[in-house]
Amino acid sequence: LIETPSNTLLLGCQNTTIPSTVTTIGFQAFRWCKGLTSITIPDNVQEIHGYAFRYCNNLTSVKIGAGVKTIAYAAFNQCESLTSINIPDNVEVIESEAFSWCQKLTTITIGSGIKSIYPYVFNFCNQFKTVICKAVNLPKSAEYSEDYIFGNDLTRLADVNLYVPAESIELYKTTSPWSYFGTILPLDQAPSDGVENICGTTA
Repeated sequence: LIETPSNTLLLGCQNTTIPSTVTTIGFQAFRWCKGLTSITIPDNVQEIHGYAFRYCNNLTSVKIGAGVKTIAYAAFNQCESLTSINIPDNVEVIESEAFSWCQKLTTITIGSGIKSIYPYVFNFCNQFKTVICKAVNLPKSAEYSEDYIFGNDLTRLADVNLYVPAESIELYKTTSPWSYFGTILPLDQAPSDGVENICGTTA
């Protein structure tokens, strides 16, 4: 179901292919779509609105296109089957709880264009082992403190590897919450399966 004046996809289902005319995935568009196992968000889409894929419990593969600038509040909240997510270089803003309660996430890649990450984006994502952040400049939080990007319990980051641009390692090491990561290494040492475009798959 597409609202043509605004080119917004209002309602999708497990068989939906997002057409090239759509620029926005609307509020709760795929919420509770338990039959959805994979989704490709094409390059024409610029915004993913709040709760768009919330409770898509069987979603294992997400490809975010080159046009998306903003991932809104709780957009992928409680997508319990996602094991990895690649946020491409074009994404500038990730709002609160966008990936919270994605409890099987083990690998997170954040692109070089990120400017702002809101609090609790990865709250209760307790299984990740690898975080890759390609941003040379530290992403800021638009509200509250950057400390809460990964939730309240930062001690769990001690067992997680963080990969960042070599020229920014010291910056990450001395800035919370990034400084809580047990190991901080240059991007060229990142595992190849952490930078694939299609989540949950490897080359």
